[in-house]
Amino acid sequence: MERTDISELPEDILKETMVRVPLESLVDQCICVCKKWRSTIRGEEFKKLYWAQSITRPRLLFDYIRTFAEQSDYLFQSVYQQEETLLSSALKQMIISSAREYKMFCAPQRGLVCLEYETKFVLCNPATNKFKALPECKRLRPERESKIICFFGYDEVTKVFTFLISKTDYRFTRKYSHKPLMPHQVFTVELAELENIKEKTWRVIKCEHNHFPVTKSLCLKGVLYYGTKSLVEMDKSMIISFDMRSEVFTIIDMPKGVKLADFDDRLVNYNGEVCLVKDSRDVMEDGTRVYEIYVKDENAIIKWREEPVVIP
Repeated sequence: MERTDISELPEDILKETMVRVPLESLVDQCICVCKKWRSTIRGEEFKKLYWAQSITRPRLLFDYIRTFAEQSDYLFQSVYQQEETLLSSALKQMIISSAREYKMFCAPQRGLVCLEYETKFVLCNPATNKFKALPECKRLRPERESKIICFFGYDEVTKVFTFLISKTDYRFTRKYSHKPLMPHQVFTVELAELENIKEKTWRVIKCEHNHFPVTKSLCLKGVLYYGTKSLVEMDKSMIISFDMRSEVFTIIDMPKGVKLADFDDRLVNYNGEVCLVKDSRDVMEDGTRVYEIYVKDENAIIKWREEPVVIP
């Protein structure tokens, strides 16, 4: 029987085999086998095929900051939600040593994680243990009390990652609520440009609505959503939507009588719709919790519908 060199495998068989190989093995080992394999793995067609295969196997990501003495490590661990499949790694771990104050404030996008520390941001790929540092952003105001918050999103249509910086400053909110609007900063990079990310720069943009964020963000269909409080009406809660293509901010009114708690409430993707989850502080005698969730329905006369969730 005639033996065939592994580099001579037909293109279709090669691709069908490689989409089942863990990403870390692809970029660290398979890509070095021969020119044909390297060309296939780096090709746009294979990238699309691999991504389509990957999203059918969702993973849960856990992050943990481990502090000892004067040093901190940031640990990521992910596992498949469903039963482990052949040729895939069930457990992935990534450790960032000397992580200082780096934290993951926004949800991962397309498998990438954004970590932030003051004005510094790092893009991480837990599957390959690789990092990309973003250019450092500028402090728009020198106040020490201010806190920079970064929102991270990805548009599947334009294939562009967007990093949006807003700022919370409680002294500023009370003292300057009617002063000129607080500027935001935005950083955009296409999926194909990630290798040259340091050549990109932050841009200053303005929002017509004075606000400060009080929730993490949700990225859905090319739009970033996050909960805020008004700088003009201090008791008013609202949700801001930021269209990543037009870079336009829009106010979404909250459900009647509902106010946001500072960084306790969450926005989540509920069957493709924006959903507000209110934190449940009340626990019944048997340990049961009832969470109030409000789903934004674009097609309904009433924009929000309430659907309580009972967790025994």
